[in-house]
Amino acid sequence: MRKVLLILSFIMLTCSMSFSQSYNWITPNKTYLKMYVVQDGMHRIDRNDFVNAGINVSTIDPRTVKLYNNGVQLPIYFNGEQDGTFDANDYVDFFGTRNYGGVTKVYDHLNNVSYSTK
Repeated sequence: MRKVLLILSFIMLTCSMSFSQSYNWITPNKTYLKMYVVQDGMHRIDRNDFVNAGINVSTIDPRTVKLYNNGVQLPIYFNGEQDGTFDANDYVDFFGTRNYGGVTKVYDHLNNVSYSTK
């Protein structure tokens, strides 16, 4: 009986840790751009997309741009990052997946929890 309880406890602990969302990636006083993708696949975001979202691109060092999905950093390709400025021909390529529904736990920059259907 004791062995069974130990195994069940281990399974429950492992499952709860593997599905938790990490919110340690959020840094206060930084600018974030929240994006949604309509379909799974490769996507390109260029300088105009950032400008149209109201972000001052002159303050962005492309070498520091990161992409996250639910707190997990995703790989990106940033064309033109070598000079450290976000020029007119620079862009970001990434593989994005859409949210297929359901309520998702989301953390803001102050680590407050909210629920969204994206």
